Amino acid sequence: MQEALRQRPDWRVLHAGDGRSGLALAQTQKPDVVLTDINLPGLSGMDVVKALRTDAALAGTLCIALSADATPGQIDRAMQAGFDDYWTKPLDVLELGGRLADALSRHGGR
Repeated sequence: MQEALRQRPDWRVLHAGDGRSGLALAQTQKPDVVLTDINLPGLSGMDVVKALRTDAALAGTLCIALSADATPGQIDRAMQAGFDDYWTKPLDVLELGGRLADALSRHGGR
């Protein structure tokens, strides 16, 4: 993911290895977007987005779920948890920057 987004030098990409550190990073850095896998160690992506939605400073953050599970039930659960979008893996790395730019533009023009 980090390598695919290097094509956008105007973007700063932060990385966390698990859900708890990702949530802590979001709380301190206040990112424009959070891309998170659904299945994270420690704290799931579902739990991360629920926590973000209850934090007044982060409730409006664009949150995109990443998962290999493309079943309608899983997608519905993710959207109910608070995700703005759900992207299934594998992702086309050549299209990732443009896709993310489009999502950010639709979300608020950042």
